[in-house]
Amino acid sequence: MRSRTSWLLILPTLLVGSLISAPGWNLNQVLQDPAKEPTVFRNVPLGTTFPDIELLNLEGKGLVFEPSSEKPTLVAFLRPDQEASLKLLAYLEKLALDSDSPDCQLSIVGMSGRRGPSWEDLGKALPRKIQLYLDAGTVSRTLGIIVLPSVAVLDSKGKLFRAHVLFDDDSPARILADLQVLANGEAAPLDEAEQARRRFAYLGLSADALEAVDELEGALELRMQQAELGVETPLALLNVGRTNFRLGRFANAVDNLRASIKLESTINAQVWLGRALARQGKLLEAETVLQGALPLSPRKAIVHRELADIFKQRGDLDQALVHMRAALAALNPVMENVESSHD
Repeated sequence: MRSRTSWLLILPTLLVGSLISAPGWNLNQVLQDPAKEPTVFRNVPLGTTFPDIELLNLEGKGLVFEPSSEKPTLVAFLRPDQEASLKLLAYLEKLALDSDSPDCQLSIVGMSGRRGPSWEDLGKALPRKIQLYLDAGTVSRTLGIIVLPSVAVLDSKGKLFRAHVLFDDDSPARILADLQVLANGEAAPLDEAEQARRRFAYLGLSADALEAVDELEGALELRMQQAELGVETPLALLNVGRTNFRLGRFANAVDNLRASIKLESTINAQVWLGRALARQGKLLEAETVLQGALPLSPRKAIVHRELADIFKQRGDLDQALVHMRAALAALNPVMENVESSHD
């Protein structure tokens, strides 16, 4: 029979591993969500003219990229050592050879990679319709690229109509749909509200990508820009609070989350508030907030895990163990038998 203390040492390790593999926690799925209309060009908001970017041809001669002025342009930024980039490359080759595909300019900007085939070798097999350029070392800085591969779809005026990040099974349909809309002349100009909404999505996705590589200060800057847009302000303040939490600035996080809840009280904001209060040592207030959020929270495992930590700090090992087991049971119903099997 294991003691309560030994289970409290073992269960957190099991829980962390379960959270990492739990459904709904895949960052790539978040980044690929088409509902967010994502873009990864921090310096190029949707609807604005794509800037001049300095590139090289395969012979090493410098040039400035010029999109078509008569038809849509697709520009893909790829790395030769990245599986997703190579899948996107294969799709672009297929698109170039398909006689039924929309009339558009297809361009690839080869970014540097640590391994994999050279762009010179890859370029030899490309259809003639695809223009291949090489990064001259300034592309990421000029555009503010965060994630690769990425795709910019430009209209015939050289403005960024849509941007796609990464590459999954649904990407070809989304890219093709954008090209067809532009080729048919159906793209309506964006009003101010739509521009703000897309800007909000762009900033959020960019911040998510920065957080994924632990560039939290940069992510916080973008999230604060989100909050200033006046679009979905409660969510924006929640996001600022989450990032401050991850930076260890718990007092700031509490202020952000309280402001979010004042505008719109959501379960997600309450959970983050409870976690921030707990990190400040305000255990009774944190418990009250988390207990209130628990019944409706879709992430009960996290709430139970936080409550287990709170009770452990207060010396109530019985309640700590109850919540730790509940956290595991929320992830895997089989774990509901843990208590009867190991008491």
